[in-house]
Amino acid sequence: MKRLKWVACILLLAVAGYFGAVGVVWLTRPTPGLTEENARLLRRGMTLQEVNALFSSVGILTEKAERFYVWHGTDTKRILLVQLNFDEYDRLIRAHLASFDRGFHSYPISIDKSLLDTIRGWFRL
Repeated sequence: MKRLKWVACILLLAVAGYFGAVGVVWLTRPTPGLTEENARLLRRGMTLQEVNALFSSVGILTEKAERFYVWHGTDTKRILLVQLNFDEYDRLIRAHLASFDRGFHSYPISIDKSLLDTIRGWFRL
C-alpha cells in the first residue's frame, strides 16, 4: 500500500509538471506582427510564406538578384526593419534586424536552431 502511494505521488507530480510546462509555453507564445520577439523566431530554411505568416505581412523585394526582402513596422516605441536573404528555392539563409530607438541599432539575427527549439520539437510544442 505504501508503495502504491509513492507511485501515485510520482505520477501525479509528472503529470502536473507536464501540464505546467505546456501552460508556460502556451502563455508565452509570441504576439502577432513584426516584433523583435518574432524576428528571433526566424530559422534557417523557413520559406517566404512562413515568414510572411509569422510577421502577418508581406515582405518587399528590395534586390532581385540577391533575393533580399524587407519588412518594416513599429514595436512599442521604436521602428523595426528586418532584412532577410532567401535562396533560389525561397528558403531563408540570412537575417538582419535594425531598430530606431533614440539612435540606430543594427545586428544580425541568429537563425540556427536553439536548444529550446530542439526540446520543443521533442515534445511537439
